[in-house]
Amino acid sequence: MVQINEVVPSRFQVGDLITIRGFGFSPTFGSNEVAIAGIPEPIQSESATELQLFVPAGVPADEYVSVAVFRSDTLDNDVGQAWSQGSTGGLRDGSQDIPGQIPGETESSDPTRVEDTPQAQDYERMVTALQHLLLDTLGAVGDVFASDGSAVAPHPIGAAGQRLGANPATSTGMEYAAIARAQTLAWAGRKLAANTVVDAITANGESNDTSIVTGVHMAPLTGNVYAVVVLFAEGAAGDTLDQVIIRTAGAITYNSGTGLGIVPGGFHVATMALAVTVGVTTIELEVRKLGTNADGDFVGHVGVR
Repeated sequence: MVQINEVVPSRFQVGDLITIRGFGFSPTFGSNEVAIAGIPEPIQSESATELQLFVPAGVPADEYVSVAVFRSDTLDNDVGQAWSQGSTGGLRDGSQDIPGQIPGETESSDPTRVEDTPQAQDYERMVTALQHLLLDTLGAVGDVFASDGSAVAPHPIGAAGQRLGANPATSTGMEYAAIARAQTLAWAGRKLAANTVVDAITANGESNDTSIVTGVHMAPLTGNVYAVVVLFAEGAAGDTLDQVIIRTAGAITYNSGTGLGIVPGGFHVATMALAVTVGVTTIELEVRKLGTNADGDFVGHVGVR
């Protein structure tokens, strides 16, 4: 005797791999036959208790369909049913609706509710639509929904160690990417009134340190020096921040050129990509003050990532 106990999953789409569980199936390959909504489909694997196959094309959507098993060697058979879902894409673009005439699982258990409680029909249809989105659109644990500007779109989970962040260049405006570590190195020092030459300012110094000591940092990360900011923190009118230089491994790798003309309270900002190696490459920041009206205090920051 052939008996179907369950179809897994109980809601499927065309192309899904499903499992029919029960007992009495033939253990002999080729002796079992399966048809869904009357459409035969080759079996992928079979045993006395389980049959696996793909849902064939042509099965109608948004209704319960028959799932029939037939043993050609004994002529035994049984018929069950499962819910055939429509495509999620059809729901999103509006080309497919959930028909009001099709009951959900709760309504099917009590047919009188189909006529008496139209609200139940609406509720069941909404549940079906949500199951489309939850079960069909998202393909892996951790996937999320996002908007691509016109419709709901699945956004797949990233790789281990990545984090979700904004990226306007992608269709959903976000992406998973590796964490970009960054560290800011600091310099500070005072350029004396008569000092109009380029000098290194002190690593991790105070803005009132007389900059006669070379300030050198070791690269804290392997990556790039990506930005420099130098603030003319305090000084007298007529004096200017005239030039900013970065040396890596002793060689000039960034030079703003002379003539910046930045007055006290102003700052110089530049972006770049200077390769450095952690614990190997030295990083040095130098500034030039133009004018001899008074002492000038400077604070500098260099970002490495």
